[in-house]
Amino acid sequence: MPTSGLLYVYSKIICPTLSPARFAQRYEEVHIPDIFKTSGIKTAYHYLTASLSPEAIDRPYLALYPLEDLHSLRTDDLKGIPVHHDILPGTKAIFDVAEFDTRYYAHVQTFETDGAKPGAANLVISADFTPAEGGENDFDPWYRQEHLHKLAKCPGYRQTRRSEKKRLLEPPMFLALHEFEGKGLKQLGKSVAETVTGTTGDTADDSRRVLKKRKEDEP
Repeated sequence: MPTSGLLYVYSKIICPTLSPARFAQRYEEVHIPDIFKTSGIKTAYHYLTASLSPEAIDRPYLALYPLEDLHSLRTDDLKGIPVHHDILPGTKAIFDVAEFDTRYYAHVQTFETDGAKPGAANLVISADFTPAEGGENDFDPWYRQEHLHKLAKCPGYRQTRRSEKKRLLEPPMFLALHEFEGKGLKQLGKSVAETVTGTTGDTADDSRRVLKKRKEDEP
């Protein structure tokens, strides 16, 4: 039976001669069309940190690829996606000019408001979680029965997609993508920040960041 999931890729530029504009152009005009030639990925979302100082964020770019089946990541056509292009400086290889943090997640839960619009919202809060020692049994019930219902009352809230990390080499174990309608950090407001950062005594929230949607693609 297929296991739906998510390919989650943070990235940053490491080459001083590669501009953010050229990096985004390569992703949107070259890489995404190559991705859609494969059999496993039908939708892609590209985000940029909403921080007022993107240079202060270790990996300010995020690409999300929803997967109908995690096993599609093993196909030869996906492994054969080109990594060289003339748009890039130096060796023309993307891995020589940018660094990537690639993770694979299995879908756990989608929680959304009534009448939520399809597709991804303009803003997403990406939260990585690892339950504190001894708190594993309380983590999921707290999220389902308490935390998500508090989030749903926040201005602009649309939905949350929860996933569990596969190929677990190191924490964090869980991912939550909280999606909101809005144009920037100020619109999220204090109530959203306080709710998202709330935890139980038996859970640990490892990292959070707010990102704004740069582009949404479908073949």
